Amino acid sequence: MYPRDSYAVRAVNAVSKETGENNAAGSDQHAQRVVDRHIYLQDFRNVKVWRRSHELTLVLYKSVRRFRKGDFEIASQMKRAAISVESNIAEGSSRSTDSDYRRFLFMAMGSLSELHCQVILAKDLSLIVPAEFGGVCSLIVEVRRMLWSLIGRLNQSIEQDRAR
Repeated sequence: MYPRDSYAVRAVNAVSKETGENNAAGSDQHAQRVVDRHIYLQDFRNVKVWRRSHELTLVLYKSVRRFRKGDFEIASQMKRAAISVESNIAEGSSRSTDSDYRRFLFMAMGSLSELHCQVILAKDLSLIVPAEFGGVCSLIVEVRRMLWSLIGRLNQSIEQDRAR
């Protein structure tokens, strides 16, 4: 449980008023979920998959620096796709509903697939050495796994909210 600062107290009070229940068990649990989400996600840097995708972007930037000057287009596209992954995670985490958050995670997943395709192309064009390829691909697989896990938890939360 997080410390109850003035923001958290206002959120609990707002949820209590919204549900019309005073300290009922269901109301308290829902209010605490709202508080937890707002406190935890005030800063997207608290999201583990964002931190891992940021690491992926940094590793990728180091790799594409070694590309030949004539391969600017693919390097640029790879950097944009990597940035898009972490940016969509960050933007989604600030959304007010789990459904919106999930939508942005799916966009991040699409950008991650685009990046994976481009990394394979870079390897096939001998722009990236096999050791770097393996490292980048393992990060991509890890970020994908983490995204699917987070999407699954959001799906459960959305289903619980629908059951209310």
